[in-house]
Amino acid sequence: MADCSEISNTHAFRDLLKMKRRFAWRLASVLLISYFGLPLLAASAPVVHAFGTAVPAWAAALVQFPTTWLVCAAYLRKSRRFDDMVDQICRGAGIQPARGAWPLEGS
Repeated sequence: MADCSEISNTHAFRDLLKMKRRFAWRLASVLLISYFGLPLLAASAPVVHAFGTAVPAWAAALVQFPTTWLVCAAYLRKSRRFDDMVDQICRGAGIQPARGAWPLEGS
């Protein structure tokens, strides 16, 4: 069985960390732009009279709901791939993967 320092020095583990870090920055930037963009848009956007008295901030506010759902779906999809990579790293180190080993599982 390998110890943590051996596993953390493997190429597969470093690739996993690089992919997770890059993915986290992308999701964080999408959410930060979306959430901080709304108040900025609400404060600075003029009223558009094309459809009555519509403010572009209302459209941005409505877009936040599907944006949040899409970010969550992207995270779930990508996390499955990360879990598979962790399983491969564990097997390569001679460790039984602990997928689904939540403390309250089975109680």
